Amino acid sequence: MRTDLRWKISVALCGGLLACAGAHAQEKHVVAFDAPASGNKYTVMHILDVGDVPEHKLRLYELVRAYGGKDQTIEGVVLKEAVIRASSDLTDLNGLGRSYVEYRMESGDKIFARGYFLNHKLANTDRLKNLTELDITGGTGKFRGIHGVVRAETVNDGKAFNQNRTEFEYWFDR
Repeated sequence: MRTDLRWKISVALCGGLLACAGAHAQEKHVVAFDAPASGNKYTVMHILDVGDVPEHKLRLYELVRAYGGKDQTIEGVVLKEAVIRASSDLTDLNGLGRSYVEYRMESGDKIFARGYFLNHKLANTDRLKNLTELDITGGTGKFRGIHGVVRAETVNDGKAFNQNRTEFEYWFDR
């Protein structure tokens, strides 16, 4: 009976240690970066007028957002740029969209994410606020096994101006 009790305690302790090790392996990290409007460029832009109501447009585009500040790092690696490939369905700059993002690191490694965004036209302007939430789907090199969420808030005019704040909440499966 005493041996049985020792066995149960040993199993419970081992289980607790394994649970702690698993929690440590998936420790969450949060980093955030600003990307000023001057470092962004639309490289592809296609706009189709739907025609059913005024200002209803479908848009397909690629945007390259520059980062590259020495303090803009993930796991000690500088985030160089984000290549955003997206589509949106907007009426008078309000609507929904889908995006796929390739975060390119200075080392050549990449982080991939995909998700949705919501656009709201800002009152009395030709600009909109874009709220984005992306699932991190994987990465290469040092970022193999990365998972998490990217949240971004952007103000843009759909043409040239595009100012952004991005937050990464991530962990690794290792």
